[in-house]
Amino acid sequence: MTRPAPVLTLELDRAARLHTGARGGLLLGGQPLRVLRLNPTAVRALQRWRTGAPVAGATELVLARRLHDSGVAVLRATTSRHTSAEVTVVVPVHERADELDACLAGIGPCAQVVVVDDASRDATGIAAVASRHGALLVRRNRNGGPSAARNSGLARVRTPLVAFVDSDVTLSPGWLGQLLPSLLDERVSVVGPRVVGSGGRGVLARYEQRSGPLDLGVSPGPVRSGARTGHLPAAVLVCRTASLAGGFDEHLRVAEDVDLLWRLDAGGHGIRYEPGVVVGHRTRASWRAWLAQRHGYGRGAAELDVRHPGSVAPAVVSRWTATALLALALGRPRWAAASTGLAAASLRGRLPVGPGRTHEAVRLAGAGLGWTLLGLADAGGRPWLPVLLPAAFVSRRARRLTVAAVAVRLLRQAHADRPELDLPRWAALRVAEDLAYGTGVWRGALARRRPAVVLPRIT
Repeated sequence: MTRPAPVLTLELDRAARLHTGARGGLLLGGQPLRVLRLNPTAVRALQRWRTGAPVAGATELVLARRLHDSGVAVLRATTSRHTSAEVTVVVPVHERADELDACLAGIGPCAQVVVVDDASRDATGIAAVASRHGALLVRRNRNGGPSAARNSGLARVRTPLVAFVDSDVTLSPGWLGQLLPSLLDERVSVVGPRVVGSGGRGVLARYEQRSGPLDLGVSPGPVRSGARTGHLPAAVLVCRTASLAGGFDEHLRVAEDVDLLWRLDAGGHGIRYEPGVVVGHRTRASWRAWLAQRHGYGRGAAELDVRHPGSVAPAVVSRWTATALLALALGRPRWAAASTGLAAASLRGRLPVGPGRTHEAVRLAGAGLGWTLLGLADAGGRPWLPVLLPAAFVSRRARRLTVAAVAVRLLRQAHADRPELDLPRWAALRVAEDLAYGTGVWRGALARRRPAVVLPRIT
């Protein structure tokens, strides 16, 4: 039976801005920001797509792919070249037989399920669950962590596609079929869904429903270091098997997923985030385990800097913005305004000629200063918090900086998360999480001698 040709549509980034004129237009969007000059034909095509019209013809497809690759828009397909029969699902597990049972029940049709028991003490229970669901069981005699377990499963894969699913994940119906259209483009090697906190009861469970550490938000797009979505959690990943020749780094027990994706990106493999598909990730059962998880995530920053130097920094500041911030710190607002004006002039010279050029240069220079301040506040409220807090007890200036940074970060996160918990408890949990993460960052930086992970990067 012949599969119908996929219908392609283009979804423009919600924050993208289009300026049009008689000779074409300027399109700005994505993160990092992209500025594209469009001819009149391209402007007309873009305006059609914004009404929901499909991408038509080879010429429009070239433009759509350019916008897609730039992160300014997302190219979507109604169907996929692939089916679930081409996918092997690999499920690493250590203990947690009950969670494994629930996970396997939600996988659905696929070529095969491979369960990798990473030296669980309850080997009999894990084997019984795998047998009940018809899964192939691979038993490791020594616990090697999630990277080693996934690699052991990957070695058994004979299909063109592989899906990695953690045993504590709750899958939504049709999850696999909904992710496969993102692989229509042969340049895309990995796609991942949105992962939200689920399961459990009590304050932690309610907190993670809206503020889970693996939840990357609602904006689809490319995944790479420096982009809006800088990584994907390996809780659920669908990959082209051939692209994973190196597998996961078995020396890493945290941040192994980020390392893999950044290596793939450096090798020219496309990676996509598809938040239209939502899966659940079980909340840690105890406060100690919850804080240890966040601390471990922080320690992973230094390991990533070892393997990807310069890719991990708490804040990024341009030279122009740094000059304006220094002027403000010295109480020289006119100097800061002059520096921002010079930055706008420099930006105008670098932007493509087109409608809205001057307006965008001024807007970007001012917005750059604002976003840098917000980024520094985020850094102060998270990776720098373990240093700022002790300083706040002995210095009034440090106390003001700490309070301001934490307050700004909490306000931004509350707006993004829309927490179900009452605000005081939510704020206390957010600060505890940030402090645990920041402590992990500093421990990793000191242990691995990687100062770059606690210093701002000047660009």
